Amino acid sequence: MFYLLVDNNRTDLREGITRIGRDKNNDIVLDLTTVSRFHAEIHLKGDKLSIRDLKSTNGTLVSGKKITEKILVSGNIIEIGERRLSVVYEDDQDSEVVNWFKPSSTVKMILIESQKCSPD
Repeated sequence: MFYLLVDNNRTDLREGITRIGRDKNNDIVLDLTTVSRFHAEIHLKGDKLSIRDLKSTNGTLVSGKKITEKILVSGNIIEIGERRLSVVYEDDQDSEVVNWFKPSSTVKMILIESQKCSPD
């Protein structure tokens, strides 16, 4: 399950579209003058998460880079106005464990044993 942390408040993301902006009709309301009325949309379809800027005045940043549309992964930081929203994936199998990276089926995790290096 993906969720956002906004000011230490958890907002679970549901299948479909989550709208972010200053207008009270958004799913996530950020009442700041630097946030457009309808600023951005987050799309969740299955295990794919993305964000799209809605041609906002001040733009949307993901991990420090201005975007128009971007695939999101756990650990990304979304900046809208002065607000920072953290993207988090929580594994349903162990709700106490937060994965900062949700591997897709095409990614292999490789563990390398660390060895002490000594000069020759």
